[in-house]
Amino acid sequence: MLAQLDAGPGSTNVVAIHANDSKRVCGSGVDRHDNIGEGFIGESGFAVFMGHPAFAHVPFLLEVPGFEGKGPDQRNVDILKEIRQRVGATQ
Repeated sequence: MLAQLDAGPGSTNVVAIHANDSKRVCGSGVDRHDNIGEGFIGESGFAVFMGHPAFAHVPFLLEVPGFEGKGPDQRNVDILKEIRQRVGATQ
């Protein structure tokens, strides 16, 4: 996916990332959001993106159901912050 981005507009042109985990597998054609770490992307998938040098300073904007079903919540924010810290990216 990163290679496709670099072949197109380029990863250095990314100004924000719409972040949500996925209830369905990649390529399913179904866009169903899940909380960070609870879907098919998982924390390891987010670590790949957050650890990529081109995205070290890029904000991640949450669109998740929330752990209590009320939309983006502090727990999802904290999970992303912890992943970003783990991979050594800035906040």
